[in-house]
Amino acid sequence: MATAGQAAVEREFLTKAQLEEALAEQRESGGRRLLGEILVASGFLSSVSLARALAEQQGLELESNEGTNLSMVLKTSAPGQAVFEVYEVVYEPRYQLQRVLYESPSFLEAADFAAEFVEDHDPSGVEIRRADGGARETVWTYSQIRASAHAASQQSLSETFGFDPTLWGAAAS
Repeated sequence: MATAGQAAVEREFLTKAQLEEALAEQRESGGRRLLGEILVASGFLSSVSLARALAEQQGLELESNEGTNLSMVLKTSAPGQAVFEVYEVVYEPRYQLQRVLYESPSFLEAADFAAEFVEDHDPSGVEIRRADGGARETVWTYSQIRASAHAASQQSLSETFGFDPTLWGAAAS
C-alpha cells in the first residue's frame, strides 16, 4: 500500500521534490509536525487534495460533488493523551534506541511514517512505542534481520498450495 505522500505524488497533487522538502521539514521538527500539516501550510497541497490522497491510500474514493465541502482538521494530542513515538533502533553491537523520529496521537499515522521510513532509509530496526505519561510500551517493531529471515523462509506459491494459483484458468485462454 502506498503512503499518503506517495499517493499524492502518483496523482500529481505534488512533486517528489515537494514531498522530500516536506519530509525534511518533518524530520527537522523531530516528528512533532504531521506531514499533511506541513504540505498544506507550505502551499504544496490543498486540504482537499490531501483528503483525496489519504482516502486513496485507504482504498476509498471521495465523491467530487460540487456541493461537498471538505475541510481539514489537525488533531494534536491533548495533555494526558497517549501518543505513539517512532524510534530508529540499532541492534549491533547491542540494542539501542535512537532519537524519536515522529510522534502522533494516531497509531495509523505513526505506522504510516514508520513504513515510509523503512522503505526510504533501510534501517536495521524501527519501533513504535505508546507513551502515556511516564509509561511506555513497545506496540510495533521492525527488524531488518527478522525481515530478511522471513523473506528467505517464504515458500513459493507452488510449495504452499501444491500448484500456482496465479496460473489458474490460464490454460483455458
